[in-house]
Amino acid sequence: MAKFIYFILDTIACGACIGVLPAPLLRQFQRDDLVSIPLTPRFPWEIALIYKKDRYLSYAARHFVEFICTHFQEEPKLDCM
Repeated sequence: MAKFIYFILDTIACGACIGVLPAPLLRQFQRDDLVSIPLTPRFPWEIALIYKKDRYLSYAARHFVEFICTHFQEEPKLDCM
């Protein structure tokens, strides 16, 4: 799991994207080159992973989807690749 977190944080650090991540995760993988802004009020989220249907997914994107599906496999509504 750590290599995926490092990948996400490295992608953010190189300026390719921004991210919304759980605070405990950020505390575990602290980096001096990234800015973390706590979001308030705190509330539970129901989230979904989405991507363009019938389109090519890069190697990294496929592995990210697989990681999410594996991590949340107890969710009955999840229809993974």
